[in-house]
Amino acid sequence: MFLTDEELALIERAKEYLYAFLSEFGEFLPFTMLMQGDEIFPLEHEVNEKSSTPAYLINMYEEYFCKERKDNAGYQVGLLCIDISIRSKTQTNRRSGIEYRLFGTDCTKSVIQYYQIKKDKTVLFEEMVGWGGEEKAIHSMIMNGE
Repeated sequence: MFLTDEELALIERAKEYLYAFLSEFGEFLPFTMLMQGDEIFPLEHEVNEKSSTPAYLINMYEEYFCKERKDNAGYQVGLLCIDISIRSKTQTNRRSGIEYRLFGTDCTKSVIQYYQIKKDKTVLFEEMVGWGGEEKAIHSMIMNGE
């Protein structure tokens, strides 16, 4: 899978937020960022009881991007970041990862980046891989109540 310079720039900007959330809390709720022209900024949402659940936020953001795409999006690229846990069919241990869902004006891409949180709370971003293969993504421990 090929990622454009704009998509990579959006992911790099999101990592600033991800690092802060992961080093402080060890997890994060799904969030989005938009690229319009040379500007990158987070998409705000209304805070309520439902908006603190990952499933609600994922659905809300995906609906937003689908609607924007249908209405000739006012953005270049949108990014939805989701905290996930990944288990290979051949392994029993899980790896923490971030699913990046990239919403362009005519396509959607999904990639995963593994991460580790060290004992000193520094976050190590590891390899980025395309979706598929033998791995089964299991949405964040927050979502599964684990």
